[in-house]
This record gives sequence, C-alpha cells and structure tokens, in this order.
Amino acid sequence: MRKLRLLMILCVLVLISVGCGDDNSGGGGGGGSGTTATTTSAKTATVGCRKSSVQAGPGGSRADVLPCNVATSPQSADLTQGDEVWVSSQGEARAVVESCADIYIYHNSGLKVGGCCEDCAGAGSDACALSGTSAANNSCSNVFSVSTGSAVVYSDSTWFSVSYLDEQRVSLVAVIEGDVQVAPLGELDGTESVDRISVPPGAFLFTMPDDQLTELSGIPPREVVPIEEIGPILFQLGLTDTFTSLVGDAIDAGIDPGPLAAFQGAPILAAGGVLGDPGVLDAIALGVDWRSRAVALGDPGAAYLVPEDGAPINLVAQEWSDGNPFEARSRLAELGVEDEQLVVLVTGGDPGLEEFGRSLLEGNPGQEFGEGGLHGLLAFNVDLQVVNPGQVADAYQELLTEGISTLWVSR
Repeated sequence: MRKLRLLMILCVLVLISVGCGDDNSGGGGGGGSGTTATTTSAKTATVGCRKSSVQAGPGGSRADVLPCNVATSPQSADLTQGDEVWVSSQGEARAVVESCADIYIYHNSGLKVGGCCEDCAGAGSDACALSGTSAANNSCSNVFSVSTGSAVVYSDSTWFSVSYLDEQRVSLVAVIEGDVQVAPLGELDGTESVDRISVPPGAFLFTMPDDQLTELSGIPPREVVPIEEIGPILFQLGLTDTFTSLVGDAIDAGIDPGPLAAFQGAPILAAGGVLGDPGVLDAIALGVDWRSRAVALGDPGAAYLVPEDGAPINLVAQEWSDGNPFEARSRLAELGVEDEQLVVLVTGGDPGLEEFGRSLLEGNPGQEFGEGGLHGLLAFNVDLQVVNPGQVADAYQELLTEGISTLWVSR
C-alpha cells in the first residue's frame, strides 16, 4: 500500500474549472445504465501558459505555448476536437473550453478537448481527463460532461472535481457546489455499467472498472460519502497538494469550498512510527503553538495534519491553536511515548515553508523547555530535513520504510 501511495503522490495533476457542452447520452439525470453516447459537434478551446512549460495541439505535433505568464489570458493557442494540453512537472496552464469554461492544468498533466474515445459512453464529452485532477464549473445552459477511463461525470450547473489516476483507472469525484451524476464505466471503451449515481454538494465518491472494485482507506467504491471524510483518500492517492490549489482557485472564483477550506494552506502528512495512533496526533496538534508559526506561510496562514486514516486536523482554526504543551505532555506520557525519533521533512525551495518547518522545532521566545514547538512536548527527538522537490517523495518513503515517525510539510 505504501508503494502504491508514493507512486500516486507522483501522479499527474490537472485542475479544470469548466463550462458547457452538448450531451446526447441522456443528460445529467439518473438512470442511463448501458447507454452509449454518440459524438456531437466538435469542441473548441483556447489555452495559455501560466508557468513554464506547456505544450498544446494534436497529439503527435504539440508545440510550446508562449508567452508564459500567470497574468496572460488563455488565448495563446487555439484547440479543436482531439487536441491535447500537457504541462511539465513545474508547469501550469489555463484554458477556456467552448468559450465559457475556465480550465486550470497542473504539473505533469494532460487534458484532451472532447471525449476520450469515439464509440463509448463518454464520446460526446466536452473534455477528457487523460490523467490528473479536474475541478469543473458549468456556467452554461447545457449539460457539461467530463470523461475518464472509468467514469463519465455530468452536470448542468455546479463546481466539482474529477481526479483520474490512469494507471489504476481510479476516478474520484468531489462536489463543492450543485450536484452531479456519475456514470461508472465497466470497460475502458465500454458502456455505463450501473445506473448513474447522484452526488450532492458536500459529498464525494470514487469508482474504478467493475473487475477492479476495491476499497480505498476503508471506504467502499461507488458510495456517496460526506466530503469532510475525503482526507484519507487524498492522502492515499497523493492529492493533498492538488486540493490545496483547487480550494484556492475555487475561492478566487467566489465559490465557498465548505469543509474543503481545510486544504487551503500547508498539508502536513503524518505517518510512520507512533503517528498511526490518533491519540499521538491529537497531542501533537494540542501541544504546538501553530497559530504563531503559520504566519510564515503567508495568507491564509493555514496548516493541517493529514493522517493515514481519519479526517485532516485544521491546526490553526481551533481554540487551542496557541498550544497547550502541559496537557499534551500528559497525554503522550499516558500513551507511553518517550524518546521517539521524529523527523520533520520539508519540501525545499519555498522560503516560507522552510521557515515554518524550522519554527516547529523551536520554542516560543522566553519559554522554557522549548514550549510552543515540538521539542516542548518532551517526548520526541526531533530532526529537520529539507529536501528538494525532486527527491522529497523518495526521502519520505525511505523514512517510512525505516519505521520513523515523519511529518512531511509541503504545499
């Protein structure tokens, strides 16, 4: 499972804020089992580069999209049915589909204009998520649909996300506003295998092909679950950083992200050693002065613990965010935690993030015993490691393999 998790952490990330399109496969209503869509009018789009590098065009002859500037309107390259957009590991792109859909594409990701295939349930889709994560906002009058290798998602007015991990053929759909219909697919080029599943606002589900159905983080596939329980799924699939960006773009668009607001900040992945114990995580959350340390992260100055199993813990929004080391020490002592090695692993290259990581080891000015920081809990031997982005995932895996309690700080 750890190998799968780390492979997924390296997966491609696509964020789409999308528009409208035709749907000849039954619309966004329930039912529709076994239907096959027919190709509708050709889709069009424009795309611009926000961060280098971005390529777009027909699959065999994509070209660099220039100029590349965060403020550039997405009008640098014109796309039509079947064209693709791919971004590098550090790239970001912004596109408009059918003249009414903003699309944000992130980090080693690919998006195709139109459906994924010519003769399957998603043939008439407005967009195909080749891999990665998409967040869709349909502001048009028609049903908008996005297809993956294991699902087709339909909406007539909403903001939702679609994550597709192509190697595992896992599709994860989370709804922030409005509601959507999810049609699981039985085969890659097949039909809708069951009746469409309605996902209301503030909920999510995931699916995969019929012969690959399996639980993720203890949650069954094709089951509608409250969105506040999505944290362990994001951790397992390596999507916590993606949802941080997704929430930021939703807020910028005037959308209230609800419980997902917890992902606007720095995720701290907690695993290994004693960190699988919820009581230990609660003590760490209680015993550190998170509020003063999160200032280094800038606006919004948020941080949260993401455990392997369980919901994320918002470390700044709680009434105890200034820390209660005395109570935390007592709880850790009751749990038998003493002289435990703890590594704070920080993704390098971000000055604010590095400062935040260093501050976790330091006590508040004028406090004895390092109170306010991790050393003040008197239960851990804490070490800081700052690793460049290209090597940090491997470093994290190595620490977990060695059974070391690890807090991976990233954003």
